[in-house]
Amino acid sequence: MCKKRYHCSSLWYSTSRSDDMKKHIRIHTDYGFSSDRLAKCSKRYQCSSCGYTSFRSFDIKRHMRIHTGERPYQCTSCTKTFRIKGTLDIHMRTHTENAPSNAHSVTKLSLRKAI
Repeated sequence: MCKKRYHCSSLWYSTSRSDDMKKHIRIHTDYGFSSDRLAKCSKRYQCSSCGYTSFRSFDIKRHMRIHTGERPYQCTSCTKTFRIKGTLDIHMRTHTENAPSNAHSVTKLSLRKAI
């Protein structure tokens, strides 16, 4: 499987996600090439298992769940677990789409307490 890569024309940075490239380009367009911004840009984090890189440490922590199998977000209505909280949030809609509106808020409240 070969994914398209987006490359920064000014620096070493590349990514397979167009949204990440748009965020990266803002370093150049919004802030110019000041040395502190370039230093932030050039600090990258790398996955020790597969070589994936990112300039945000959180991306590496989230990425590592692919290798470790960690799924820290669990549905409070069923047994499903998820690597990414946003995926759990989307999944929770399957339990609340046909429920009364106040049941949806109770589910969200219990979800916040659980995490």
